[in-house]
Amino acid sequence: MTATTGPDPATLARAFRIAATDHTPSARPTAAPDGRWSDLDRAVDTGCAPFEIAVVRRENRPDGAAVFHVRTLDGRPGRLTLRPTGDAQIFDGVAAIGLVDRDPALEVAIIESVRDALREWGAKRRLTE
Repeated sequence: MTATTGPDPATLARAFRIAATDHTPSARPTAAPDGRWSDLDRAVDTGCAPFEIAVVRRENRPDGAAVFHVRTLDGRPGRLTLRPTGDAQIFDGVAAIGLVDRDPALEVAIIESVRDALREWGAKRRLTE
């Protein structure tokens, strides 16, 4: 008998198949000459990839916010809410991953990764902190 440190490979494969439902991988983008809010879908895909998070669907809200429903490799649901501000190059973003055991550091890292991906597309400058 051997000790395991996590889910067995079959469980991980099943979780990934569930997370990847209706999700297609895309090539890493190159920078665009100017940024557009329409680049957001590709930037979110790119920004979530390092964390093995798949976008399940996008919801557009009347206030202009885009809500991306996501799922992690281990099956935790989550949401990324991104909304444009008055400045075309600045967005406001919040991530919530998991229902109970949330990881604030991961959530901040995801938003920063999406921000960096938007920058790759030439879209958004960094907010002053």
